[in-house]
Amino acid sequence: MSEYQYYGWQAIDSHLNEKELEEVMALSSHMNEVSPTRAVVTYQWGSFKHKPAQILLKYFDVFVYDSNFGYRRLIFRIPKKLLDPRAIEIYLDDEFIRLETQGAYHLLELTCNDEENTLEYVNSDDMLNRLSALRGQIIQGDFRSLHIAWLASVVREEGSPD
Repeated sequence: MSEYQYYGWQAIDSHLNEKELEEVMALSSHMNEVSPTRAVVTYQWGSFKHKPAQILLKYFDVFVYDSNFGYRRLIFRIPKKLLDPRAIEIYLDDEFIRLETQGAYHLLELTCNDEENTLEYVNSDDMLNRLSALRGQIIQGDFRSLHIAWLASVVREEGSPD
């Protein structure tokens, strides 16, 4: 079976300018799509040579990583003034849901390593579009998505309840 990796970034708060577009295009020869609001790169072998979170911090607001070996990653870049970390600290853990502050932003990261469901087909582009909306909900104080992610992490960590 061949390997598949999807890296997708979405800009929400502002669009990339011409210089930024050129910088993003130069990140990889495998870039599938680069626009003022979006960048996508996929790999059938190898992987992205840069740190996706650093690309997110510099240019975008949402990052999604998907692979056919079950590892998935979602990171939101949220301006510090729009999210009080104390409001979401009950959902955070060291493994699945993390919050890190870098400069003027919080990076809220959710990860999932589901090796058992590696053959399940997921439209990664659709996933980027749908998950981007959660960022706005979190900024507005709607933490239902974090609660669901936290519940999923508890089940992953402790096993399915009887």
